[in-house]
Amino acid sequence: MTKPSAALTMLRRFRGLYQGRHIRFGNQISHAENKTRRAWRPNVHRKEFYSRVLQEPLRFTVTTRALRTIEKVGGIDEYLILTHERDMLGPDLVRLRARIVERVRELRLSENAAST
Repeated sequence: MTKPSAALTMLRRFRGLYQGRHIRFGNQISHAENKTRRAWRPNVHRKEFYSRVLQEPLRFTVTTRALRTIEKVGGIDEYLILTHERDMLGPDLVRLRARIVERVRELRLSENAAST
């Protein structure tokens, strides 16, 4: 019997910020040392963030690891800007990142125009 791939069984990862977390597979071992196959799923939560750049709320499915990183870098906008495109799994996240980057560019251009 072949082991199911974590990448194949975790298609929901395209709908959230999982930061490299996937379903892991292994054995549950009883006191009598019977081995039963089981899966460890990532700790996932539905969370709403407010984008200061886009001025709108964004709702994601996130792992606790991603939540800690978002807090560490200073918010959802900074997290999406600093995260490389190849690390974002879902096409929706890549488009959202592009929107944020474009809006930041617009804000900088308007700032420069106002200061000159």
